[in-house]
Amino acid sequence: MKPDSGPFLSLLTRASFGFALLFSIAVPVSLPANAAQLEAQQTAWSATGSLGTGRFGHTAILLENGKVLVAGGRLCSNNSCTEFNSAELYDPVTGVWSATGNLSVPRHAHVAVRLTNGKVLVAGGYNGSTNWNTAELYDPNTGTWSATGALTTARAFATATLLANGKVLVAGGGAGNFLNSAELYDPATGSWTSAGTMSVARGFHTATLLTDGRVLITAGASLTSGVLTLRRSAEIYDPATGNWTQTGSLATARVFHTQTLLRAGKVLVTGGSNFSSIIYDTAELYDPASGQWSATGKLTTARISHTATLLANGKVLAVAGFNNEPVNFTQRSAELYNPDSDTWASTADLNVVRGNHAATLLASGRVLVTGGNGGGSPALTSSELFDTTTAPPRITSVSISGKKLFIQGQNFDEGAKLLLNDETQKTVNDGLMPTTSLVCKKAGKFIRSGETARLKVRNSDGTESAEFNYTRPF
Repeated sequence: MKPDSGPFLSLLTRASFGFALLFSIAVPVSLPANAAQLEAQQTAWSATGSLGTGRFGHTAILLENGKVLVAGGRLCSNNSCTEFNSAELYDPVTGVWSATGNLSVPRHAHVAVRLTNGKVLVAGGYNGSTNWNTAELYDPNTGTWSATGALTTARAFATATLLANGKVLVAGGGAGNFLNSAELYDPATGSWTSAGTMSVARGFHTATLLTDGRVLITAGASLTSGVLTLRRSAEIYDPATGNWTQTGSLATARVFHTQTLLRAGKVLVTGGSNFSSIIYDTAELYDPASGQWSATGKLTTARISHTATLLANGKVLAVAGFNNEPVNFTQRSAELYNPDSDTWASTADLNVVRGNHAATLLASGRVLVTGGNGGGSPALTSSELFDTTTAPPRITSVSISGKKLFIQGQNFDEGAKLLLNDETQKTVNDGLMPTTSLVCKKAGKFIRSGETARLKVRNSDGTESAEFNYTRPF
């Protein structure tokens, strides 16, 4: 079977349109509780600059300089789709998008990862007729793309995970049939090597880097000779051994779901569908310590092709997507998951209905939502920002003197604590509000000369800064 014809193309087309024409089941809408109404009052969406090209199914990566790189994607209208090789940059300071270098080929359903050297790796995907095994690197300093080593196998709808050792694990996906194979990209050599095989072939699955450095792969579907088999199984890749092992299975097989690592180390899976008429409002939690899944609070709205973003305060923001409601089957609603209570609460609605969009957590703690489709639009150019009332802390510089560690930054509150390699340190502030300087009198003794430490600041309300890597001078 050719990868550009038959059942596989049908699956790709259905996925790209978000199943907008497949559902006729109405889902009752619940009125928000008081807590949800209050949450909505404390948050807001605001329009920001528009993309130069309307697109969905694109990737959006936060760069080290705070800008966001959007690459590839597609537009579909009247059952005809066009893929893009263009890329754009969003500047959160100005709220403006600008064109940057083009990819070598149009890509949709590709993977993208920011490497430890600041460059962005894009690999695989397809252009509607050809599935790619090629990969390329974006250099933010020059705004250009350059070819790097090719995947050993062409893959669309795979997953890509940056490992603690700087390598990238790409798993599953495929061209014509989904694969159980995985590959490792080494930025030092620009080459790919085998990373073993999963227990089953998977596409439309999800992947998460756990806090212990292993990778959790969840659910999705197998596609062999046009036969689709949904999966509820999960498995783990261990970079230390290069081995795959099965772990606990989800209660529900699902595709087009999301997977988010929570602050406490558990993994939250939300929504998805059975690739037919059922869209799920259920969510499940994976505990790496036990290897088991458990049910958690239900979403207020069933969703597929949505996004789920971990915020600085530890909550998870689920945004838009498609469901069974009879208005273009597209959502503009959003909701927040509170891991302390295992509950969801509605928050402010987006300005535009959208699914198959991308969401990126900015350094400021705001969430940038870009593009997508739905609401009668073949592809959206619009972007929106989600703001909370509390700005997250931000580390701007670090210095050390003997055992004392000095943290400079913004939005530190009176109860701010330093996390050194995820361990909370005794922390005092400079006594001025708003606090811009923190001192840890003994933290310096835990960082050897030439050693790099991972630093974060957590405020008393639970909001955390982005991770800051500090290397102690020799």
